[in-house]
Amino acid sequence: MKYTTYFASLLLVIYCSSCGTKNQNQNTLFSIEIQGNKKAVSNIDTVKFSVKSKKGNSIDSVTYSVNGEKTIANEAFQGSFDFSNTTLGDKVISAEIKSGGESYRVSKSITVLSSKAPIVYDYKILETYPHDINAYTQGLEFVGDVLYESTGQYGESTLRKTDYKTGRVEKNIALDGQYFAEGLTIVKDKLYQLTWRESMGFIYNLETLEKTGTFAYNKSKQGWGLCNAEWFTRVMVQVKFGNSTRRLLQKKAT
Repeated sequence: MKYTTYFASLLLVIYCSSCGTKNQNQNTLFSIEIQGNKKAVSNIDTVKFSVKSKKGNSIDSVTYSVNGEKTIANEAFQGSFDFSNTTLGDKVISAEIKSGGESYRVSKSITVLSSKAPIVYDYKILETYPHDINAYTQGLEFVGDVLYESTGQYGESTLRKTDYKTGRVEKNIALDGQYFAEGLTIVKDKLYQLTWRESMGFIYNLETLEKTGTFAYNKSKQGWGLCNAEWFTRVMVQVKFGNSTRRLLQKKAT
């Protein structure tokens, strides 16, 4: 039994080593060359690319794909891709190469940028008002001249009703220390408040700021901003930490 285990472990090590060598050989033998050595392109560009044999190995065939979408190579094993129908951001150009009865796969990243320059807006400060510099503001909304504000930080999170002209906090509701308060919004006579990583939201009576209920968003890891339109509450949450992906959840406010 002891020898069998040893032999199986040895085979596993050899297999893993061969896989690592194969992956290393792929990048040693072949590479993708983008015309003009471009690292970024416009979303109206068509980009040409080819496979380079670094050590003179023969190339029997090449199949290209861009983010999983296949594109045909010509007789010289060159490919091209029209980026006008793609989203912006980082893309991966991959090539599957047949050479001497072996298959190799190499890839290269390229960034797609907008062809339209961003509009630059100017601004003018119309008024300034005092505000608590220690308030870690995460969400705010006006109802008439009253400012409702959600402030964050663990152990310091609050829900506030503020006179924005003087900066005076008229009502201050402290959250339990386990919660980091985030965005808020107001629908009719109710105020909705998110928390950051606790997957829990709170519902308050707008007039008294008495907590009247809670709601959960368990499928999302974080709560960030919150706003509403036409009696629908829109919750912006982060799907994956460190990822720019966002989810827009809709729940009819009652």
